[in-house]
Amino acid sequence: MPNHTGADHRWLRDHPGFYVKDSSGKAAVPFDWTDTRQLDYKNMEMQDSMIASMKYWIDAAAIDGFRCDVAWDVPGPFWARASDS
Repeated sequence: MPNHTGADHRWLRDHPGFYVKDSSGKAAVPFDWTDTRQLDYKNMEMQDSMIASMKYWIDAAAIDGFRCDVAWDVPGPFWARASDS
């Protein structure tokens, strides 16, 4: 998280528009990470859902942050929105 989800994430079923599509129209696999699917940060509903998910884990598990040093495909404006939320 937050640049991809697992290949079995419920969003694939419930919100297929949350994902980048490959040439066949399926959720794209980033690199050779066949157990993941690439999120589409052009989709603002996905961004809102990601922020809500992050807030959930901060509250429910009392975590103090998220590792984001390898989240190179996550745009800066998303981080600004998430930080302000």
